[in-house]
Amino acid sequence: MEQTTCPTREQLEQLACNKLDSADRPAVEAHLRECPACRHALAQLTPYRPTETWRPPGDTEADAPEPPVPDQLRHHPRYRLLGILGRGGMGTVYKAEHRLLDRPVVLKLIRPELLANAKVVQRFQQEARLSARLTHPNVVGVYEAEEFGPSHLLVMEYIDGVNLAELVAERGLLPVAEACELVRQAAVGLDYVREQGLVHRDIKPQNLLVSRAGQVKILDLGMATLKGDAAVPVPDMTGERQFVGTVDYASPEQWESSRNLDIRADVYSLGCTFYYLLAGEAPFPHKKYTTMVQQMWAHSQAPLPPIRELRPDVPEAVAAVLTRMLAKSRGDRFATPAEVAAALAPFTEDCNLPEYVRTARRTTTSRLDLSRVSVAGGTPAPAVERPRSRRKFLVAAAVLGVGLVAGVVGLLSGSRGQSPPEKPGDTARVEPTNPPVSVPPGTPTPVAPPTGPPIRVGILHSRTGTMAISERPVIDAALLAVDEVNEAGGVLGRPVEAVVEDGESDAATFAARAEKLIAKDRVSVVFGCWTSASRKTALPVFERHDHLLFYPVQYEGLEQSPNVVYTGAAPNQQIIPAVRWCVTALKKKRLFLVGSDYIFPRTANAIIRDQAAELGAEVVGEEYVPLGGGDVAEVVRKIATARCDAILNTINGDSNVAFLRALRAAGLTPDRVPTISFSISEEELASLGAKTVVGDYAAWNYFQSVDRPQNHAFVRRFQARHGPQRTISDPMEAAYFGVHMWARAVREAGTDAPGRVRDAVRRQSYDAPGGVVRIDPETQHTSKVFRVGLITSDDSRFRVIHESPGPVAPIPYPNTRSKAQWDKFLQDLHDGWGGRWEPPGVR
Repeated sequence: MEQTTCPTREQLEQLACNKLDSADRPAVEAHLRECPACRHALAQLTPYRPTETWRPPGDTEADAPEPPVPDQLRHHPRYRLLGILGRGGMGTVYKAEHRLLDRPVVLKLIRPELLANAKVVQRFQQEARLSARLTHPNVVGVYEAEEFGPSHLLVMEYIDGVNLAELVAERGLLPVAEACELVRQAAVGLDYVREQGLVHRDIKPQNLLVSRAGQVKILDLGMATLKGDAAVPVPDMTGERQFVGTVDYASPEQWESSRNLDIRADVYSLGCTFYYLLAGEAPFPHKKYTTMVQQMWAHSQAPLPPIRELRPDVPEAVAAVLTRMLAKSRGDRFATPAEVAAALAPFTEDCNLPEYVRTARRTTTSRLDLSRVSVAGGTPAPAVERPRSRRKFLVAAAVLGVGLVAGVVGLLSGSRGQSPPEKPGDTARVEPTNPPVSVPPGTPTPVAPPTGPPIRVGILHSRTGTMAISERPVIDAALLAVDEVNEAGGVLGRPVEAVVEDGESDAATFAARAEKLIAKDRVSVVFGCWTSASRKTALPVFERHDHLLFYPVQYEGLEQSPNVVYTGAAPNQQIIPAVRWCVTALKKKRLFLVGSDYIFPRTANAIIRDQAAELGAEVVGEEYVPLGGGDVAEVVRKIATARCDAILNTINGDSNVAFLRALRAAGLTPDRVPTISFSISEEELASLGAKTVVGDYAAWNYFQSVDRPQNHAFVRRFQARHGPQRTISDPMEAAYFGVHMWARAVREAGTDAPGRVRDAVRRQSYDAPGGVVRIDPETQHTSKVFRVGLITSDDSRFRVIHESPGPVAPIPYPNTRSKAQWDKFLQDLHDGWGGRWEPPGVR
């Protein structure tokens, strides 16, 4: 029945405490949606206590009976159901196990009665999309999402750990070092969220989980919003003046508008969380400020209770960091979470999070609140101050709507420096005197320029010589990434300064320039090398200094140095799948191998021979040309007489131009004998002319034509700087994301020291232009997608015609021979060339 008159005060009080008769409740709630005066009255007469907050329809109490498990979920083909974890306003959450991988996961299913609510479904889908974009060690991962019958299912990472509210409930006030490390890790993850153009809007202890290994994970992106020039638009499903967040942890500007926020709102919420870890309560807790209006006033006006009065053991420098995080004006806060992480890093050295978390007693309840399990699950709620709904004010505000918040915004705008309101009627008659500050849609998040001393990084590639045609563009890509890092605030509050050196296409020069960069220029890392001869010749320099090289090129494998991060492909990510594709997809059985004469082509062709033998194919010829050599006539003559049906080409540098032209001059066209190249890019193709190369193939992990929003944005930024005629190669993309992964590792480590950065980079993943890449912690190689490109048009560009279903995990040593056999193979080449990685006389 529709409620045509305003509810009585008694009815509102009963509704506020969830005691209103179920027969009367629908009509009262319907009336509240239409009556601003009653919404105000409800908000003002109710002291804000988490156990007594009105919940609209769809926000189920924690002690509600468990829903029946749908048969379709119970018999899911990929996941074995292990039990229910919890039920909340949007969905039911289950623990499950992947049937094939034996991997525990969390399954989140929209509640059936909410499927007709388009906004609920849209928010659920937004959480899936946003979570799937984020691949970072400090953000809970999403594995997949699917339509599940009439409902929607989200499959997420399962974390064995506790949230920070539980940790405080179990252990009491945290030691300073442990609290600093928890917040530092959260800031690292939050800075990654910022890099993706997002504002979380609901950072709080319940949304930060720490695993048994001591790793912090950010949970619950259901409230996140997109800011800045992001590649994928995400709708903001909140009203212009609607509040989103949790009262104890919301920034002052969140009360004015939940849309016009930037990452500094999350910095404030993280500061409230930091305060909670040290003091055991938020800085402006509901037990002191008992109405919503009073809490709003406190966040905007009340002085921060000094943490050192509650915790004298907190160092003044830590207290200063906390005070800056909780500044009333966002302009006075840290500009980015990365600055917070850098400021806290010096105070984390004595902490032992794994041991501290391990000794925390786990609560035995089987039910979880949705604010925690919506992304991760698996961790019970604390026994103290357990709310019946963890959404707190969020759910009430979402239904109370614009009227309530507009009145409060007016109060705050017109009462700067005044005392908090004492009576419920104080806000009912207040009109806004100043509009809230708004930020135009699409405005990038303001980031203060880095001001500390620069962190120097080396870029070591050939600007001259035969490899310059391939390597010069890699320098451009690396410098673009450096500039982007600086535009985002640098690292640790310091700008990154690139020192570029020319390897001159000579292995010995690479080693000498590496020594200069490390010993004289004092760089923190080097991004560089192309040929394996240059890398192997320079490697002893990096190992002697225990320094770090990011190597961006696909290579022959058979190497696993702790001083190299391999962002290019290992053999099983390029060479081996290319041979298999050639034999199985193109049906080619007679293969001719041609390459430059140095370590990579020699080893690659040994790997190709092993694969061909396994596949029943025959290698009918194998020839080499000197690196940089242009006399290819004899090689082409041998190819013409070998009656091969495919050429596998590992020539590097500008020799590719001479080789492909000679093939065409001899009548060896792609329709007769296709060539699959392993080290040619569109930069070389531009020198050949379209008719020379149309119909040939290349095996890489990235092509400029990859159809991903992240790649479109990358290409757009690069060409805006260098012109629309410029193309982007696989090593350019690998160099680009290598710089960003290094910067992220520095932020996570809190230092640019190579040893600490190496440890942090092993945990890194990155949503690169070509797809999500991850560093394998055991080998320091990168998981990557394998692709084949075909030149199909007159613009000499590759079109992707084949790719692996997902990223391929790296295997540096092919299993066709033992590691000892491969090591001997390399040693024999090295000894045969007089202790070099290329024949004598090559420069």
